[in-house]
Amino acid sequence: MNTTLKTKRLTLRLLSLSDQDAMVDTIMSDMDVMYWLPYSDQVSTFEGQREVAYAIRKSMWGKGFVTEALTACLDWIFIKPEIFCVHAVTDNENTASQRVMEKLGMKHSKDVDLYDSVAKGEGLLPFYSIEREVYLGKNGTEVKN
Repeated sequence: MNTTLKTKRLTLRLLSLSDQDAMVDTIMSDMDVMYWLPYSDQVSTFEGQREVAYAIRKSMWGKGFVTEALTACLDWIFIKPEIFCVHAVTDNENTASQRVMEKLGMKHSKDVDLYDSVAKGEGLLPFYSIEREVYLGKNGTEVKN
């Protein structure tokens, strides 16, 4: 399925191989951005929940783009009745990312050892989640099953 989501300022689409150079140039080669991104071949799954993850070029930080993009993504994800919960994990020190999750209604419910965080010396990571009914109710959208 080739889905494109549009917001007031953004067009979100699936990544393609042609995006590789831009990803390396704007995200992967910036150590300030990469500092916040976990790396592991461990897959994140909790009770069938979906995970949202994001990275954005440093020059775009603090302008509301991540909140705008995640809102569009959650709106799209939660129209699917089989998806009952979405989670996200961030670094303990990444308060900007934690604020984004909280703006969207996500709650910090526990701390988890994910992406080998404890073995890497990072400790447990804050685990945020939101249930479909809570998100749709928060946004005034009727919950349809």
